[in-house]
Amino acid sequence: MVTVVFAVFVFTLLLALLIVGKVSDYVGRRPVVIVALLVEAMSMVVFIAADGVGWLLAARAVQGLATGAAIGPLSAALVDLRPARRQGLGELVASTAPPIGNGSGRWERGCSWNTVPPPPPCGVVRDSDRSLGP
Repeated sequence: MVTVVFAVFVFTLLLALLIVGKVSDYVGRRPVVIVALLVEAMSMVVFIAADGVGWLLAARAVQGLATGAAIGPLSAALVDLRPARRQGLGELVASTAPPIGNGSGRWERGCSWNTVPPPPPCGVVRDSDRSLGP
């Protein structure tokens, strides 16, 4: 089921990349990015409240849509904001920052696996968690 939850994210991310890029051409990058960040925050709330696979699927779908909506306009903004004397810098940063950030986070967690305890799920203690203790 973990694979299905991830697949929903990838599918909705690709869907948003295909659709929202054209929307940002018409309404502008800033409104699209602002809405995408708000929707991304909403997906985090759904993750925190998730109590089953259905909610995880919904949260990952919303997260995929928001991430896909933000990637295009943010990448284009990086290209536009590059210094005139540094041709190609914006393209380089826009194409390498996501995989470097993604990989470094996993690498860090892998290095600290045996030395640092895992974080509590979402940093939230639920009533059901309290019933496990004394």
